Amino acid sequence: MTTNYGASLGTVNLKTGSSKYFNIYDTWGEDTTYEIYEIKKINGSQYKIFATSGTTPLRKLGEKVHDISLQGRRRFFNGVMVDYAVGSNLKKLVEKYGTRLTGYTYK
Repeated sequence: MTTNYGASLGTVNLKTGSSKYFNIYDTWGEDTTYEIYEIKKINGSQYKIFATSGTTPLRKLGEKVHDISLQGRRRFFNGVMVDYAVGSNLKKLVEKYGTRLTGYTYK
């Protein structure tokens, strides 16, 4: 299992790009890859998004990760990378994962 270290973006709206701190589409443009992680829960799957600079994901599809906060070193989640999108192509994933996902960034 790989460990990711990141900072929270709060809830990210995949349609508009708005997050707790800024608009991801306006700020990062097309030079960002958004990795989608699935977290298995008793009541079904939950999805989280992790942003990284560049146009290729840091992780491979199917890779298990343990994500930890940079600020508090507390655990965000354990999950599996199930999908990714580059830049505004993230909008196309709304139908699969919903309009709002909790977001994090490596940046």
